[in-house]
Amino acid sequence: MKRTTIVSLLILTTVCLTGCWSHKEINEIEVVSGIGVDKEKGQLRTSVQLVVPSAVSAKSSIDTSNGTPITLLSATSKSISESIRKMTIDSPKVLYTSHLRVFVISEEIAKEGIGHVLDYLARDYSYRTDFYLIVAKGTSAESILKVMSPMGKVSSNVLYQSMEVSEKVWAPSTPITLEKTLGMLAAGEKEIVLTSVDIIGDREIIESTKNIETVKPPSQMRIEELAVFKGDRLVGWLNERESKGYNYILNLIHSTVGTIPCPKEGTFAVNVTNSKTKMKPIFKHGKPEIQLSLKTEAAINEMNCSVDLTKNETIDKLEEQTKKVIKTNMDLALIKAQTQYHSDIFGFSTQIHRSYPSYWKKHKKTWDQEFVTLPVTISIDLHLTNLGSIANPIDIKKKERK
Repeated sequence: MKRTTIVSLLILTTVCLTGCWSHKEINEIEVVSGIGVDKEKGQLRTSVQLVVPSAVSAKSSIDTSNGTPITLLSATSKSISESIRKMTIDSPKVLYTSHLRVFVISEEIAKEGIGHVLDYLARDYSYRTDFYLIVAKGTSAESILKVMSPMGKVSSNVLYQSMEVSEKVWAPSTPITLEKTLGMLAAGEKEIVLTSVDIIGDREIIESTKNIETVKPPSQMRIEELAVFKGDRLVGWLNERESKGYNYILNLIHSTVGTIPCPKEGTFAVNVTNSKTKMKPIFKHGKPEIQLSLKTEAAINEMNCSVDLTKNETIDKLEEQTKKVIKTNMDLALIKAQTQYHSDIFGFSTQIHRSYPSYWKKHKKTWDQEFVTLPVTISIDLHLTNLGSIANPIDIKKKERK
């Protein structure tokens, strides 16, 4: 998809967001909370998740006595817009998309290219741009929208909220809105990375009320690996550790917890409470390099090894162990992006372009080849600022009976 086309679409979208295109009474519309697109026999199968007002009451629990809180409509065509119009056969009301929370794209479509999906979403002024784009990994987009979740009445909202919370307290996930995706493509700053979702457990029961009637649901949605794109095509995935490394590199860590090997035996857990990464391009031997400087603070959450936390040398060793794990995660993300996917998901090209425009002008056409061998150095300044409410690990030893 050409950059100029993307820019035009982004401008068009921004202009059209200045007001509502029409006014509809609540009894004339069906509220769409999620949309999914799959490939079916050379065509596009579009599915929409609708909120059922009669089943979504003010009660906090999920009440299915009046029916399920969501329903699903699907139609197949060569275009998304035509598929959605076809759904009026099954619904006499207008589909209202301004409350859309998630747009799910199948893995198959993502591999072929999502340019046509973004084109549709940018052109249709009935959409806002604050919903999340997600890739369905190992399952269909339609299946994701069918899930009856015990965590909330409308599963699209549950997925949306889970991604927001996970971003703030866990770190491997990276929720990306349509607006941010279009902005990245328009600016050419870096390649796209989207969060993926899969279904864990019994996939045959996902749309049944039985899935919300037990303490442990037979099936549930789970936020999975990050989906890596080159252009508009999915080229691979970042696993949990690589995803954390990616977020450290791009200064996207709000808070996260990690398990760290102790200097000798056992493990301890740290809670990263503050993290800041600076990215700086430099020139060395006539070629560009990237310097990543990470400054972070963390607290000890658990201690499962015999150490004396009252000694400074112990704290120094624990800090070194923590830095090793974080640096390894960052290295893993760099290796995967540079050597396997050849996709500049970090935006290194933008940094070089801004700092050394003359160099970039000469080498931008060969950047794909240069990115693969671009040297990246990582320095980490980490401090354990909180050891918890007790000084040393609790050591309970069995006393010998007399």
